[in-house]
Amino acid sequence: MTGHRLRRVLLTTMVMLAVGGGAAQAHIEPSVDKYKAGSTATVSFTVTHGCNGSPTTKLVMRLPATVTAPAPMAPNGWKTAVSADKRLVTWLGGSLPATRHGVFAVKMTFPNSPGTILSFPIVQTCKVGLTRWAGTSEKDEHPAPVITLTK
Repeated sequence: MTGHRLRRVLLTTMVMLAVGGGAAQAHIEPSVDKYKAGSTATVSFTVTHGCNGSPTTKLVMRLPATVTAPAPMAPNGWKTAVSADKRLVTWLGGSLPATRHGVFAVKMTFPNSPGTILSFPIVQTCKVGLTRWAGTSEKDEHPAPVITLTK
């Protein structure tokens, strides 16, 4: 994560905490953006708002093909599922108010390839509408969360 992007995420988080959580134009971000190549870790992704004022009811994340052994964790009141090919992780059955943030975590094993940037596109389904967090650039309106593998 660039310094500019990190500052923006921290500032957005502080503002949201100060005002009790708002529907700011924030991104879905991983808790940590760098992990050791070849390691197994739990990555928490923070969802900061719903879809135009509508609560989040489902998230579907596509994992990179090189990530293995996904084990999602369900926030209170939610269920998880992993597709047979281990590429899609789904959280469903709960409801996250549009003005609150929520954390959705998945334990996974990363490939042993330092310097690799992994993208985690997410479809956020809300009671009304959906948002595709799949952009490939920070400049996109809805970029996919990314992490970088280190030595």
